[in-house]
Amino acid sequence: MSNCTIETAATERAKKTLHIVIEVNHHPVKFAKRRVSGLEIKEAAISQGVNIQLDFCLFRVRKNGHQDPIADDKMVSLREGLNLAAVTPDHCS
Repeated sequence: MSNCTIETAATERAKKTLHIVIEVNHHPVKFAKRRVSGLEIKEAAISQGVNIQLDFCLFRVRKNGHQDPIADDKMVSLREGLNLAAVTPDHCS
């Protein structure tokens, strides 16, 4: 197998790797799978530098400004540009 063939195969695999970018508190957070729990979202956000904690409440922010709560054990289907907010426990309502 030539170097060209190896590079092409590696490039093709990289293209097929899933990368979904959502926003948590206006910061991009990358995922390699489509369905994750609310807790996994917070863990990923923290590991990628978003200044939140695991006890924060997570919300889906709708285009009309309404917010829907996301429990730690709720499974979420991710899509590009999904906008989430994580707030301190004393601001959960």
